[in-house]
Amino acid sequence: MFFKKRKSTKKPDMETQVKNFVLKPQLQSEQHLQEITDFYDEATADYAFWSKNLNMHYGYMKNFKQFFNRESMLEQMNKEVFERLSLPPNALVLDSGCGTGASSRTLVKQNEDCQVIGLNIVESHLTLGKKLNRQHPSGKRIDLIRTDYHCIPLPNSVADGIFAMESLCHSTNKALWVKESSRLLKPGGRVVITDCFLQNPAKPMRKTGKWAYKLFRKCWSVPHLAEIHLFKTMLEDEGFEDVQIEDARWKVAPSVLHSPLLVLKFFLVNLLKGKKSNQQSDKNLKAVLLSILIGLDTRSFSYFIVSARKKD
Repeated sequence: MFFKKRKSTKKPDMETQVKNFVLKPQLQSEQHLQEITDFYDEATADYAFWSKNLNMHYGYMKNFKQFFNRESMLEQMNKEVFERLSLPPNALVLDSGCGTGASSRTLVKQNEDCQVIGLNIVESHLTLGKKLNRQHPSGKRIDLIRTDYHCIPLPNSVADGIFAMESLCHSTNKALWVKESSRLLKPGGRVVITDCFLQNPAKPMRKTGKWAYKLFRKCWSVPHLAEIHLFKTMLEDEGFEDVQIEDARWKVAPSVLHSPLLVLKFFLVNLLKGKKSNQQSDKNLKAVLLSILIGLDTRSFSYFIVSARKKD
């Protein structure tokens, strides 16, 4: 087990590891955690319509052939993240804000000796994710635990890699998340984040962007987006080096364009079936349209892939 000195290099099975986990006191406010939970409890059906594999993030278009294949772009984003993790053999990886574990399932499928621990506070996601893991050929190498990702119940220097795909935006304290990630990573371990960030804080945000940003945060339970250069400083202050900031705006844009048409299709399908949309689905429609407006404000916003290595 992680908490005992091991005589061999063989990792214990996930079931044994999870028995040692306890849910630590949450550092985010109960109100904000409940808002996130309510959001995802109601929005999961929308995500199921978005991705057959339940990927809860935007995609990455590597070649034009993927433009009309949304799932291919979503899985490509997973691959881009895993490539930047540069994992060693027999790696232990943390999926920070894992949703139902879709990206984790892709990772263990691609890496036969890799183990993943998914972190989430949304109980309904964990329940569904565990069910999907049992149905997956490599699902035994994934475990999902309920915890606040600012205070993860694991010892120091335990993980070979950590990734957060569009989950850091929900954090009320990005610096604390970086600090916790540094604590958990082994020397030489890597962290990868994909998300929307603010940029150019010295220049005033355009009125349209400011309006869209305010409503966007309310619709998707986002307290604030991190400012990209400040975030780089956070990483360096916590002992990370080789910090790479990649502007992926135009690689992500094709999948963003799928969003409004898909949400409208979702509404029409439910309408024909006589189903009423819930409040969060209405918010999702607003949010995807607002995302396009935010994306057009290239001076203040962009989508980045951030990667960094913990110093030896």
